Amino acid sequence: MLMRLCLVVIFFVLSIGSLYANPIKLAMEQNLTEMCQNALDSLCGKDNFVVKVQVAITDPEYVVKYTEQSSPKMKKSSKAQKQVYILPGVPALKNLSPDALNKLPYDSTTTLSKTRIRRIMASVFYNKSRKELKKQSKEARKLVEQILDIKKERGDKVDVRALNLKQLDYNPAKTPQLMQLVPGKEKIFSFKNILDLLLLLLFILFIGVYAVLQLKSAKKEGEDSGGGGGAPGVNVSVNPNIELPKGGGGGGAGGKMSMSSSSMKTYYDFVDDDNIDNFIFLLKKEKLPVTEVSSILSFLSPDLAVKVLDKYTIPEQSKMTVSLLEEKLANRDKLEKLEKKLKGAIECFTGGQARFVNVIDLISGKNKKKILDTLQKSDPKGFKAMRPHVVVFDDLLQLEDEELSLILSDANLELIATALVSVDQSVYNKFDDNLTASGKAMVSQYLELKGENTSSTEIESAQDYVIKLAKKLDESGKIKLKK
Repeated sequence: MLMRLCLVVIFFVLSIGSLYANPIKLAMEQNLTEMCQNALDSLCGKDNFVVKVQVAITDPEYVVKYTEQSSPKMKKSSKAQKQVYILPGVPALKNLSPDALNKLPYDSTTTLSKTRIRRIMASVFYNKSRKELKKQSKEARKLVEQILDIKKERGDKVDVRALNLKQLDYNPAKTPQLMQLVPGKEKIFSFKNILDLLLLLLFILFIGVYAVLQLKSAKKEGEDSGGGGGAPGVNVSVNPNIELPKGGGGGGAGGKMSMSSSSMKTYYDFVDDDNIDNFIFLLKKEKLPVTEVSSILSFLSPDLAVKVLDKYTIPEQSKMTVSLLEEKLANRDKLEKLEKKLKGAIECFTGGQARFVNVIDLISGKNKKKILDTLQKSDPKGFKAMRPHVVVFDDLLQLEDEELSLILSDANLELIATALVSVDQSVYNKFDDNLTASGKAMVSQYLELKGENTSSTEIESAQDYVIKLAKKLDESGKIKLKK
């Protein structure tokens, strides 16, 4: 916070100081820099060298030269002359005001001396990583010295520096921003400067308020954690047997429980929705005692624990729930040994209904029918095991008219028409009988106009859409798919 305040103050001081810069000096430096840069780009290659020129100049001043005494005509007056006293620091013969030049007793000429260059300092930079530029740096120095007419007796100097720079992307198409220098001093209290000052003050005020609020918040947290009396806060361990909502469980898909210590181990965190079926199968296969299964349930998220519990009989469930109610200190070695054994077995599982469904859903409907036909002939037992998990478009013929009407009422009629392009007449009649009058007209018109131009990919995509809609209604219990 202190560093930010210092940077803001430095920026403010530099911005105020720039208002008093000599415009003649700035224009002269810009002129000489552009002239040297253009020469370097032309003779040494564009963007190989960068030059910066700084000059020290004299301030302009008025020079008064007295010529001869004038003879003004004076009227004689009998009145006494008033005595005038000249104060220290006021010229007796020359008034400072230019308007009074012709009112003095001496003739004079006043000229404005031009600004002269007292010293020139030039810096030439190049990229140190480009070794070929090191040889050209001497030529670049001589070129800049000749252009600026460097005079060493005056104190002029040209410095060549090698910098470690990374190559930056350069976009030559980007239009550069030009800075226009207006002669004369800029008004300090211009509208823009006042607006910038107000914004800066608001920013400083915001930083101050933010720092005060942060300090108060930190102080309050310190008091809360210390109990108000300076005592250290108490770490509370969360009992993994406490049932949390879904997403707050001790492991698996529900997420890990928040412990007071970051080093506390969470058992069975490898169990999630993707492998819960395999985990249940493994528990059944190992024939673990009810007490050990209950101990495992205490580390799973509630939704996963319920899935495991549902796979056991009611008497076993009653024993598990009673055991789950009792808080016990498990044997760490035995617990870790069992977890390691189950985790190693889970990692070696292959296949399964979930993986099968994920793969078979990505196979086209045409290939699904071919696979089923082949299995029915070559492996009736495999066909019988696989068939309940596969839905093809022809399965929709087994639906009742009310169920098919429910699917068609929620479906996109254009996709329905696309799905019916190449089906058998019996399938078409089944759909046509359950369409509304307007739906029949739309499907019939689509088949007449676009039926021949519809690709097989579009047909399969439309049929997959109808199948997914039917499976969704089947999962919700609104229809019953018969496979």
